[in-house]
Amino acid sequence: MEHFLIVNNVIAAQTKKIEPVFQSILPEFSVIIEIGFDRGALSQWLYENKNNKTKLVSYDISFNNKLINNNNINFRLGDCFDEKIINEINELIQLPGKTLVLCDGGNKEREFELYSTFLKTGDVIMLHDYAHSDSDYIQVMRDIGWQTPAESRFENIQTAIKTNNLIPYNYNMLKNVLWGSFIKQ
Repeated sequence: MEHFLIVNNVIAAQTKKIEPVFQSILPEFSVIIEIGFDRGALSQWLYENKNNKTKLVSYDISFNNKLINNNNINFRLGDCFDEKIINEINELIQLPGKTLVLCDGGNKEREFELYSTFLKTGDVIMLHDYAHSDSDYIQVMRDIGWQTPAESRFENIQTAIKTNNLIPYNYNMLKNVLWGSFIKQ
């Protein structure tokens, strides 16, 4: 528990070390799309730390685990691989300004592959529980006291990175808090 981010007494499946890292990048974005909010603790943290004018929309396939109840957060129920939700998320990505897409649902690599195709130049897409390599992830786990295995790997998203003209974005800083991060050129 000591290594987890806790928001309003709800544990987020995030290291608490993301706070200064995310605070340094959030001001850049006009739209934040979170795929996979689970209990909603990261959603709440994002809401509290984003710019007032930044639009935040959080998706999950179930509200069963949601413990955060903030009517100011646009929590949406739906499968991010359903055509209706794909279209919704694409419309959000196309809004003016810079968009941040956080892939943290049940299939982070597939989410990344799908939604990276919709990005505008300058938009950023990230995926959680990310390992650049197995040895790198083991070192990051030691450094931050993390216990869970990687759920997304650089080797599995290389084609999407190349196809969608993505390059690393604040890469080392973010991978050291378990997020792979890429920006559309």
